Amino acid sequence: MKKIILSVAAVFAFGFANAQDKNESSGFSKGSMFLSGNISYDSTKEGDLKSNQLTFSPTFGYFLTEDIALGGRLNVLSGEDEDETKTTEFGLELFGRKYWTASSQFSLFGELAVGFGSGKEEPAVGGENKYKAFGVNAGIGVNYFISSA
Repeated sequence: MKKIILSVAAVFAFGFANAQDKNESSGFSKGSMFLSGNISYDSTKEGDLKSNQLTFSPTFGYFLTEDIALGGRLNVLSGEDEDETKTTEFGLELFGRKYWTASSQFSLFGELAVGFGSGKEEPAVGGENKYKAFGVNAGIGVNYFISSA
């Protein structure tokens, strides 16, 4: 799987990298802000067992320089599994990103994030289980600018 992801990233990097006139500007600059995020719904059924899960994760970032951004991400999850146990989770992540711009339309970034949150499971038979979480993670990402600003 790693080889496939890295191959796709390499194709994008070489496919979009080209010489650009210095007067063209695209991408980020100091003081730029961005809003992104993720909404996903997962539903599975295996025999009589079924589960579903809805996740919402908006992200906001602010550029301190043209290649360093700080931001935050809200994570909200709601789901129900095969034994009708309801799960809700809420969390917040703070992150820092370093961007490398390969061309005026394409950039890569590395991210380091620290997150914390809490959750609750409520089985159909009664009672509840509350928990708290803390984590540190690192990742990479890709930006492609469809047009210049």
